Amino acid sequence: MYTNNTIKGSLARLSYAIQNLEIISHEWSIPILRFLRSNDSVDFIQLQHETNLPPIILQKQIDALQEVGIVKISKEKNVRMYEMDHYKMLRIQLMVKQLIDQPIQIYDNY
Repeated sequence: MYTNNTIKGSLARLSYAIQNLEIISHEWSIPILRFLRSNDSVDFIQLQHETNLPPIILQKQIDALQEVGIVKISKEKNVRMYEMDHYKMLRIQLMVKQLIDQPIQIYDNY
């Protein structure tokens, strides 16, 4: 029997995994991820040049990717540097694989 907290926790994990799955499934269509996958650390100007995105849209994408933990930001000589967290990306892929292999089952006792 599941308690409300168990169900809420499972749904929260599922929601988080789905959000990350959306990013993973579109990984190659997101120019930032394609570029960061092949580069260790880049600045905003390099990202803007490689992605051809307007600065406002680029910043929104960076913020969204940072929110789920895929893009890390560091400072080098007063310049913001962006890099992909490859370990986090692998963890998300593993989590998604586990959800596919062993889906969460919620039973209705009514």
